[in-house]
Amino acid sequence: MRTVACKELAEDQDALQRVLHQYEMVEASTTPAVVMYPSMPSISRLKRLWGGGKIYMTFDKIIQDRKRTGRREDDPLQTLLDLGDNTVQIITVSKVDLAEHESLLCLTPLSSSSWAPCLLDSSTPA
Repeated sequence: MRTVACKELAEDQDALQRVLHQYEMVEASTTPAVVMYPSMPSISRLKRLWGGGKIYMTFDKIIQDRKRTGRREDDPLQTLLDLGDNTVQIITVSKVDLAEHESLLCLTPLSSSSWAPCLLDSSTPA
């Protein structure tokens, strides 16, 4: 978790287990019906919404604490905060325009079930 998230979660085993459980809840509730009919009410959709909301609140609490205290850490969360991302942008994996940032920390799929962080840097010639 230290590689892809933040120091606070990596050092607190209880918080780490809660967040991992929430991510597993979101992943398990992504059923074909939820994907095909995203606005249809269902138990899976409610679980996904609940898990996503808890993930948001966990990261938002950490982010607000860092902003309030002025504390900085050397972790991926701080990199994204330095790029000006808000909580929703940080917890959402989505298509990004690299032209908007000089460098960008992102997740790259290694397989169908694992991801690796990578740093895209437009200031370095190819």
